[in-house]
Amino acid sequence: MKTLLLDWSGTLVDDFTPTVYATNEVFKEYGLPTWTPEEFRKKFYLPYPKFYEEVLPEVPLEELEVIFRKTFVECPQPVTLLEHSLEFLQWAHGAGIQLIILTSMDPVNFEEQARRFGVYDMFTAIYSGILNKCETIPSIIETHGLDPEKTGFVGDMEHDIAAAHVVGIKSIAVLTGYDHVGQLVAEDPTMILSHIGKLREVIEASR
Repeated sequence: MKTLLLDWSGTLVDDFTPTVYATNEVFKEYGLPTWTPEEFRKKFYLPYPKFYEEVLPEVPLEELEVIFRKTFVECPQPVTLLEHSLEFLQWAHGAGIQLIILTSMDPVNFEEQARRFGVYDMFTAIYSGILNKCETIPSIIETHGLDPEKTGFVGDMEHDIAAAHVVGIKSIAVLTGYDHVGQLVAEDPTMILSHIGKLREVIEASR
């Protein structure tokens, strides 16, 4: 494996509680009932513009994003790196594996988090604020001249796996994020791992 595309939320960081909190703040602003964390896992999906078009079709996305981003950072529970993330990134970076971020997280929040966690400079390229990864990933493969046989995309949601399938790279699902294992299995990923740290074992075993 020479290159890994990496999702951020639910793959490298735990931001589930702030995301649910901010989503519920958006719902309350427009008179919708709030969701429990379990309801959120069952009903939320990416690309998020399609999700909000379904639940709040009359409200412009830009207006929703202002509320979401403001309340996301106000959540009492902060975003943290997931266990194994830092160790894996340090190992992969040291092993010469090219690391590229592909996330829907807005660029400002992503950079603040990545710098705070001390991992920002480990990434060769950063694609943040990507609303539809399936549409963007072909240009990433082309821009960086990536060999699909030696490239994988690590993510925690169905949309991540679908994006990997678009360009024929390895799809690596992790169980540390938003989607349940059944949802991920339905997308037929190359592999499903309990957490990203397990990927080191897979890569080392293939060398």
